[in-house]
Amino acid sequence: VAAMNATIPVINAGDGGHNHPTQTLADLLTIYRELGGLDNLIDPKAKDAATLKYMAYDSQKEERLLEDPSLLRTPIVRNGKQATVGYCPEVWETWE
Repeated sequence: VAAMNATIPVINAGDGGHNHPTQTLADLLTIYRELGGLDNLIDPKAKDAATLKYMAYDSQKEERLLEDPSLLRTPIVRNGKQATVGYCPEVWETWE
């Protein structure tokens, strides 16, 4: 509901009873570390992907990705400390 009425980007970080915002941040940090940085999360086929390469700071890229999630490669899948980006069933099969 908040995202539909907000004038700024909103990330669903849970409702407190099921998911917690700090857990979402921990998940994002794990994904970032496992995948080797933001550049590996960017879909090179996305319309404005080339623009992100010229941004000097990760904070600028993060802001742009939050503004336009279509720039992200999907799916982003996390299993504990393991993560993949893109469709990787052969990797997921090896996860316990």
